[in-house]
Amino acid sequence: MTSDRLFRLIIRLYPAAYRTAHEAETVSTARESLASQGRVGATRELADLTVHALRERTRLTATSAVGAVAAVAAPLAAGSAVALSLVFTAFAEWTKRRAGNSQPAHGFGPFATLGAIPYLIWILVFLAAVFGRGAAARRLTGIAMAASVALVPLAHLTHMDRPRLYVLGSLVLFGMIVLAAPIDPLGRSPLDRRALTVCTLVMTGILSGISLEYGPLWYWGNDTIDAIGALMPGALGFLLLVSVLCMRLNRRLPFAVIVVMFPWGVFCYGTPGRPSLFFGGVVCAAALAGFVLLLPKIDVDHRRDRPTQSGPVPPTDAG
Repeated sequence: MTSDRLFRLIIRLYPAAYRTAHEAETVSTARESLASQGRVGATRELADLTVHALRERTRLTATSAVGAVAAVAAPLAAGSAVALSLVFTAFAEWTKRRAGNSQPAHGFGPFATLGAIPYLIWILVFLAAVFGRGAAARRLTGIAMAASVALVPLAHLTHMDRPRLYVLGSLVLFGMIVLAAPIDPLGRSPLDRRALTVCTLVMTGILSGISLEYGPLWYWGNDTIDAIGALMPGALGFLLLVSVLCMRLNRRLPFAVIVVMFPWGVFCYGTPGRPSLFFGGVVCAAALAGFVLLLPKIDVDHRRDRPTQSGPVPPTDAG
């Protein structure tokens, strides 16, 4: 009785229009699938059904305009997170990099802080995606997000240092964009290895260039982290301009860049320098305003390219 009540509650998560068109078929298909599953299998089927219902309600489906933009933004977000992880691991986490500095020394093994944990997981996300393990890459993304959140209480309990919240928060936001991208059974994986590799190389090059120019990174504030916070908004603006010029290749690319600009804005806003506070706020505001204002155009372009059709059967992989 409890499971049946839970099943009806999940069905109600679907939008009213979807229930009107597909409820009978969805209920029939899901009940047949649940009947042939054990306890673990049934739990997974209910979880998949819940994810599918939430995707329909938020329009983050493979056939929607918002879902199409999220699919383009996913490799950009993952590449940004991997680039941050690579650069902060190389220039902020290795103990030898902070020799003779006044930064607190309550590190994690050979690393300066517990931040090495989510950084290394993001590097594994990159490797899994590059080697064609899309499902594993998405699961590792969820683990990286959970690790970033868990570092806050873990650092308090272990009395070890952790990265500041603007770093962990931006990594969580990048992960949310990655997981928001729908999986199209007839299309490519959202974590397209070519797009992911290009974005990782570009963002790593920008961050590494600043770090090599100004020196090692310190979370608690120095010239390098201040320079990243002040210069990244300009770099993001340039990348947005390039994406607009490349709209013939992919008309959704500028919208995807705008989506990814928001986590970068949070990162820049959190860096200690006063210019970063201003520029980071501008990037966040511009990203939110740009997405809201351009969303109707996304819908128009998407309807022109592909009519929206939602299937009644939820995907078997929640992601």
